Amino acid sequence: MAQIDSAIDQNIATLYPDYVSNEVGGSNPAANEMAKIGLWLTLEVGIGFLVGLGLGSLTGQRTLTTITLIGLEIIVTPILANHVIPYFLDGQRLVVGLAMDQLRPAALAPGTGGGPGGPGRVLFGGRGALGIPPMPTWAMISVIVGWIVGWSVIGAWRMITRDA
Repeated sequence: MAQIDSAIDQNIATLYPDYVSNEVGGSNPAANEMAKIGLWLTLEVGIGFLVGLGLGSLTGQRTLTTITLIGLEIIVTPILANHVIPYFLDGQRLVVGLAMDQLRPAALAPGTGGGPGGPGRVLFGGRGALGIPPMPTWAMISVIVGWIVGWSVIGAWRMITRDA
């Protein structure tokens, strides 16, 4: 028993400093990753704001708009991201959440946790983590710009044509 305890203590003494340095290094991402994360979050929030503003202007109601956007982000986008619908693949790719998820920085794509084979599939983030084939970069940019411009134009049109 004493031999086992001394072997464990010796292994812990040699492995613990490496463990601590890896943990501290992993919790401090590089400056370029922080910039990517900040820009991605800014784009995500900006799209949400403009879509909400356009949809809110169109419907004239805040509650309906908020419920619709929450349903889109929490229910519809994950379902479309994880399941391939064979004849609707291009329609799935028109959802802005799928395009934004493919642009997500790698530092925001943690694994799902350990099973016997190591970490599981990446949860809803990172390139190639979706259940559908990835889009080309030009398609992602087109979808994002289309959502921004489309909802801004719809909201502006509704505000212009609204009766006083």
